[in-house]
Amino acid sequence: QQILYMEQNRDAYCLMTSLCAFIMLQPGMSMPPGDPYNLDMVPGANIISSQLLLEEVLRVRKGYEYLDSITLNALATNFFIFGCYYGQELHDRAWYYLREATTMIHMIGMDKEEYYMQFDAAEAARRRRLYWLFFVIER
Repeated sequence: QQILYMEQNRDAYCLMTSLCAFIMLQPGMSMPPGDPYNLDMVPGANIISSQLLLEEVLRVRKGYEYLDSITLNALATNFFIFGCYYGQELHDRAWYYLREATTMIHMIGMDKEEYYMQFDAAEAARRRRLYWLFFVIER
């Protein structure tokens, strides 16, 4: 669903770009055979591509105040940024983005049950899962 809004919504763009950067770093990931952009043919190309996508996310995020209106996309983007840096063994940077996300969670009140009362059951469950994902990873 988010891909449809990438050109109009910076949060959606950052979410998709950070997800792609995260996927590029996954061990054992390979491009389909016959793909003209097959990065498996160039050693280290997946890491470089991931880094370029990550730099793009950070560049776009500098252009707006994502902390003024915290969204689930912004939280998920932080998760993927965390994953990218952690995968590159840049643990200090990784923990920075994880901690920023947990701070955002507290800023919008996801640590309080009252927060979830404004949503239907499915959306509340989705948001709770995101909260617990960050809570468990940070611990």
